[in-house]
Amino acid sequence: MDTSLPAVRQVQVISTGRTLVSRTDSQGIITYANDALAEASGYPLEELIGKHFSLLYHHDMPPTLIA
Repeated sequence: MDTSLPAVRQVQVISTGRTLVSRTDSQGIITYANDALAEASGYPLEELIGKHFSLLYHHDMPPTLIA
């Protein structure tokens, strides 16, 4: 973990029974996201569509896991 980065303490409570759904193209560009994913991510749907899925990755996620 990079200790030079400030700690982020953000919790998003998701209602039980809600499913986060996204679809990407072969390059990882988001082509579909449902309202639950937008709500959980804090991004409006319009901002998610067309962006790379890595937008949703936590900054501490190991690159090997992403690959």
